[in-house]
Amino acid sequence: MQEHAYAPGTLRNLKTHWKLYLSFCSLFRLLPVPVSPETISSYAVFFARSTSLYQTMRNKLNGVRSLHLFRKTLCTAWDSLEVTLTKNGLKRLIGLATHQKSPITPFLLPPVHLGGCSPLVPLHRSLLLISLKVKSEKCEFNQIGEMRV
Repeated sequence: MQEHAYAPGTLRNLKTHWKLYLSFCSLFRLLPVPVSPETISSYAVFFARSTSLYQTMRNKLNGVRSLHLFRKTLCTAWDSLEVTLTKNGLKRLIGLATHQKSPITPFLLPPVHLGGCSPLVPLHRSLLLISLKVKSEKCEFNQIGEMRV
């Protein structure tokens, strides 16, 4: 009955997280259930190397938590100081914000030659204006007039 509480896509996602966690425990010869604070911290740090988003890391950890809930296994490791410090450290290292792109400055524009008699000049101008228009919805200007995308 519990499996019907989740949408099919969510359940597939959870099962993927469970397989990943069980494979990790098997590879490093760790006891998967009940999980220890050391195992949770090691799992989080191991997979933090391959992601740039803290939310992805939280999803993996929530998958481990749901595995314990489905098995009706008591797990007090989630509230341990070691796990809290590991999550806070990963949050600080990975960061919560989306990664911003480099500012658009006049130094990026010289490769697009906007003068001369080439038949490609109107095309270059059009492409440049279209790309700036598309990016302008997600842009902001800093104090010296550089545009951040």
